[in-house]
Amino acid sequence: MNNSREDISMSNGYLLVDPINISSWDDWDLYPFITGNGTDLNPFIIENIEIIGAGVKTMQSGNRTLLDYTYVGIYINTNGSFIIRNCKISQVSVGIHFSIGIPPGGYQHRIINVEITNCSIGIYSRWSHVIVNISNCYISNCQWVSITATIDLNSYFDYGGIGIWVRSGDDSAIEDCRIEDCSIGMMAELVEFIHNNELINCGIVPGMSISDYDSNNTVNGKPIGLFWGVDNMVFTQENASQYGQLLFVACANLTLSNIHISKPCSIGIQLYSVSLFQKTYLNNIICENQKLAFYIYGYDMIGENLYAKNCKAGFYFANIRNSKFTKIMTDSTEIPIYGLTGINEFTIELEQSTKFYLVDHFATYSDKLYVETSGSSYNISMSYISKLGTQGYVSQYNDTGTYRVSIIIPPDMITANFTVISVPRYARTDASDIIPGYPLFWVWSVLLISVLICSESYRRVQRR
Repeated sequence: MNNSREDISMSNGYLLVDPINISSWDDWDLYPFITGNGTDLNPFIIENIEIIGAGVKTMQSGNRTLLDYTYVGIYINTNGSFIIRNCKISQVSVGIHFSIGIPPGGYQHRIINVEITNCSIGIYSRWSHVIVNISNCYISNCQWVSITATIDLNSYFDYGGIGIWVRSGDDSAIEDCRIEDCSIGMMAELVEFIHNNELINCGIVPGMSISDYDSNNTVNGKPIGLFWGVDNMVFTQENASQYGQLLFVACANLTLSNIHISKPCSIGIQLYSVSLFQKTYLNNIICENQKLAFYIYGYDMIGENLYAKNCKAGFYFANIRNSKFTKIMTDSTEIPIYGLTGINEFTIELEQSTKFYLVDHFATYSDKLYVETSGSSYNISMSYISKLGTQGYVSQYNDTGTYRVSIIIPPDMITANFTVISVPRYARTDASDIIPGYPLFWVWSVLLISVLICSESYRRVQRR
């Protein structure tokens, strides 16, 4: 429904209006509160308006419950320079959506001081030719609509759950924004300037082309720790405590050890190991209170004593090969472990009865997951996994022992080939076990305070 002057009412100084849909040049004239003529010197301006929707909408596609991304607060898909400023948008599927019909060139497209709350996606602009500048915005509570965990870049439009998703070109910027309590805070790809953004209880995921998040961007008050191509690092709790989120990309000979992550940052540790013939070591790490505790992609990795608790999902292994993980523990996770296409020459040691979800994009419903033990073998059929929003295989290894797992697509394509070692439940660890010196720190702190108190008491007695 288009807004006429009679439809407009006031709310705390804002004009209450229906969602705005600009799909052609003529549509700019349908909204009397939009000023300007669309030139660079006199851009269209949408300001001081509030859009309150009816709530995030979903739609069905087979078994899948998807985000109805057509329900948008402000949708623009045509030419013209424009500024959106001093507005409020809430309770729609997507707050602001810039689409492919916006042409490249000298137009300015700016979003300034806009508050977006309770939408599944805050700001969405995927097309690299659209140069967008976002500043001083507040975005909160962008949640996945039907799944438990995923960071598939193609799934944000399917399931939402992201504050800002922008893929833009030169001269684009995201600055001075605050993003809070979203499933994923931000994915910015190709964006040239990313400065002074504050993420609270959520974090970032990198795109295929990694943008430069400088040290002024923070998660829970600390800089984002994005390490790209830094070799021979040994990263411990002392290092980790300096950052609000940890991401490692193509870091050869990396060691992560004795780390405890508890502040929510969407994904506790993201590791992309793409360096040939270089080992990555992970040991003695606890991640809790995350949407996903560990995201591990790549090869030549050794992991031991890794613990995910109170997370939506524990471990996500993607295209992993030539790797071995032992003493893997999960508690209070809806999805303990899941893997993606390309798991080969991989060994993982799990506690018995831990569920392992496997998604293989090459397999069809007729292809089986083949499981073999020393005494028997069986097949697992593909089924729909609602928590991941896709088809896959659900396996659970109730007996202790070694299981060889594979998917063979006729005639001879092997898309998965790995080993599961099922063991009895481990005794749980806590931070004092993970972080060397942790209990001694408190012991010495108590002793020091006691000495200071005694010294002060002695001085007071002497004064008398």
